Amino acid sequence: MVLLGTSLAVNAAITASDSFDAGGLSGGTNWDANWVGTGSGGEFSSTLDGNALGAYTSGGSREFNRSISPTQGNTGDMLTVGISFRSDLDIIADDSDGGRTNEIGVSFGDTGGNLVTVKFVEGTSSGAVLFNDGGSFFTPAGSTIAFSEDAIYDVTFASVIGSSSYDLSITERGGSESASVIGATFNGADVTSDFGSMKLFFTAPDGGGNDARFDNASVVVVVPEPSSAALLGLGGLALIMRRRK
Repeated sequence: MVLLGTSLAVNAAITASDSFDAGGLSGGTNWDANWVGTGSGGEFSSTLDGNALGAYTSGGSREFNRSISPTQGNTGDMLTVGISFRSDLDIIADDSDGGRTNEIGVSFGDTGGNLVTVKFVEGTSSGAVLFNDGGSFFTPAGSTIAFSEDAIYDVTFASVIGSSSYDLSITERGGSESASVIGATFNGADVTSDFGSMKLFFTAPDGGGNDARFDNASVVVVVPEPSSAALLGLGGLALIMRRRK
């Protein structure tokens, strides 16, 4: 799906967001509940863009989940979800993990479960990023992105509520590397029936200094006006959101 015009009348509202600048698991606006973490370790006292959600562990897995009401959007509305993350250890190469598989990534889901997942995982050839849309993990065709320690990665997921197609991208901030799928179809019977959850996850080896940072979580619903709806595709939604930043 592509944008066929550049002058579109839309109503856009940030349905939920969290910059983590408040320094807690209850910050941000319009979420149903606080971030819920699993695993042992600390949070916050971390920087990425201002404060960030820092996942600190001396070995093991950390996970943070947050939900948003599916009534925030209706069929035909344009949905975009974003998050940024960074790892302070070499996820791909570090195998001193006591049998664990090190990884960092995010999953976006509706009330039926995960829709898409983006992650870097230990042992992946050339450090390639992995996507999943309901089937097996894969590296997108034409991907130029490879994991770099301390690099910041921006992830964006976009779909139309009620649709079986989506856009998904990851870019290295300040760099030229990226990977994306545009107008892809969910694997199986998945449809973006609503948006319900965001999951942030990180698994690290034993030892100190193994940290991850997550920042700038957002869920945005765009309601096209009838005269513009036919012109607006998922690529156009991403363009609109970039212009609004």
